[in-house]
Amino acid sequence: MYAKKEFNIRIYNCDTLPYNHSASSKVKDIIYPQILDTLVEIKNGSIEPKVLKNAYFDFATQEYVLEMHKNTKFHNNRLATLDDLEFSLLREYYTFGKERGAGILGSIIGIEKIGELRLKKYKKGIVEGIKQEPPNILRIKLAAPDPDFLFNLANWTLSLVPIEEFTDIYFEWKRYPIGTGSYKVVEPGYQGGVLKLINFKPSNFNAPELINIFTNYFPSVEYDLEQNLLSQKFKIYKNKYQFRQYSLTFVNANELSKNYNFRKLIQLVIDKKKLEHIALRHKEIKSLVNKSWFEKEVKQEEKLKHIKRYLEKIPVELMQKEWFISVYSGAKNLSEEKQNIVNELISQLKEYGFNIKYKIFNTQNLPKDIAVKTIFDLSYYKVNSFDYLYKYLRLTKNSEDIYSKPEYDATLEELYKKALHAENRDIKFKYINELDNYVTEKAYWIPLLESEVEYYYNPKTIEKLSSDNDFLYLKFEDIVLKN
Repeated sequence: MYAKKEFNIRIYNCDTLPYNHSASSKVKDIIYPQILDTLVEIKNGSIEPKVLKNAYFDFATQEYVLEMHKNTKFHNNRLATLDDLEFSLLREYYTFGKERGAGILGSIIGIEKIGELRLKKYKKGIVEGIKQEPPNILRIKLAAPDPDFLFNLANWTLSLVPIEEFTDIYFEWKRYPIGTGSYKVVEPGYQGGVLKLINFKPSNFNAPELINIFTNYFPSVEYDLEQNLLSQKFKIYKNKYQFRQYSLTFVNANELSKNYNFRKLIQLVIDKKKLEHIALRHKEIKSLVNKSWFEKEVKQEEKLKHIKRYLEKIPVELMQKEWFISVYSGAKNLSEEKQNIVNELISQLKEYGFNIKYKIFNTQNLPKDIAVKTIFDLSYYKVNSFDYLYKYLRLTKNSEDIYSKPEYDATLEELYKKALHAENRDIKFKYINELDNYVTEKAYWIPLLESEVEYYYNPKTIEKLSSDNDFLYLKFEDIVLKN
């Protein structure tokens, strides 16, 4: 018998539409995989087709092959076509005018054509490296075969979507998200602090039929799943592949943040152990400090010499100004965890004579009026175990964020380009290591903490969230409710 029980989820830190472009990625990672699903998924460390019928590398033609099911249907009841698949992969290039080298698809042959022609409307066949083979195959050719290309197609941002449901700029929905996923949005969409989803194509009869996603806390509601640990009686479920990396990125909009001596000073004086101690107070944070960063330890005596030298080289007039730390928040206030970390950073930098406050912004990218007074941006960046290179994209000229990145650096651009177009994984990692060392030397960003992504569920109502933890995104279709 099909499970009729309603399923209640509480997401937090979201005062905007939870599927808005500017919403927190943590919120969107809960919502979008249910509605859009993903082209492929990761199981047992390997790629398996999900929305697609098949996805593989054709060694004979040196192309990646994406094969669609012939009767894939969107929630608006329209059958999906190869045009939809081509558009879905290239959507952000039309929206943001990305160039070759940008994003997961940056090494596709001819992808720079969209930016060169300044196209804002999808045009079939404009990219040389993407060929439609009717009725249901799309072939993709890269400048060099990328062993991680298919893994990155498991990202929901490349999900199959219908072009007619977007506004003219292709990154906001006319009404609400429409996809091919197991759950579709219930009319009229987000309303009164709740987004309702209904099962569109049930395959697991123990999965919930109706999902209520709350962005506010209602005491009368019994919650089944939480993004924050609501109750000590809730169980913890870990994501195997995703991590959140908390780091600060220097902006390019003022003289202090662009000052090399200032950046090197901050790199030396921040006490990460204190930040780790603060993070560990929060039960949802399991700190993995410097788990995947190539930072080098400096002896204390040498460190003090460097600190003194860098301080002396920073102009006094810049030291005396009031500056901000910018922090993204989907709500009016910071979470307790972020607030404590920001306060600690301000306290640490005050010891060196800096007058610093913090400023919240809630747009997807840092606005100019805040950037000109910001020394660095403090943010969580989501990465997965297969994201070896693309986390560096936000430092390049192709980053969508105009201010939270360094000024144009030809060396950084060249290292990124070499890694993107590497002939094999060994060469790719060689350039990634060089890129990481270069970024560390220039102090363009400073990694602070890394934490696992966890989910918290009510064991009274949920048998299990999934058969295992071998997934990139939690999908509601895999949830097993208790009878």
